[in-house]
Parts: sequence; structure tokens; C-alpha cells
Amino acid sequence: MADYAKPLIDATDGSFEAMQKALNIGMIFWNLAVLKDDAKRKEALAEMAASFEGDTRVEFEEIARTMMERHREMFPDMHVHDSRSVIARVS
Repeated sequence: MADYAKPLIDATDGSFEAMQKALNIGMIFWNLAVLKDDAKRKEALAEMAASFEGDTRVEFEEIARTMMERHREMFPDMHVHDSRSVIARVS
């Protein structure tokens, strides 16, 4: 989890509270990234984004995009939902 959340951790001031918050945010995006239902993931992200305004919303959307892409890059096999595709990639 720390490797996945590293960009969030690196952006903190190094305090325990800030690092804990970064890990918690990382866990939220991890949980969203592993949802197999794309519609539910998009809905959850849209609901979260709606709670922000202006620059804060733009920042949230950028962090969300970065963390979702990071998860796909770090754990590509977790995003293959068809078992035949997994077998084909291993072979």
C-alpha cells in the first residue's frame, strides 16, 4: 500500500497525521480501482468530486485520475475481469 500511495505520501509534510491521511486516501482509491463494476466506480468518483468546488475539485479529479492510472500500471492483472484473458497473458 505504501508503494501505491507514495505520490500522496511524498506530498505531505512528513507528520504522522498527514502521512496517515495520505494512506487513507490511497486506500479509498485502491478500493475504487479494484471495483469490477465500472459504472459503480464512475458513480462513486462523481459523488466524491461533487463535494468539492473550484480548484479543490480540479485537484481531487487530478489525484483520482493519477491514482486510478497508477493502480492499473502497478497491478495490471487485477484489472483483467475475464479469466480467459488472464490465462492467455500467462501462456
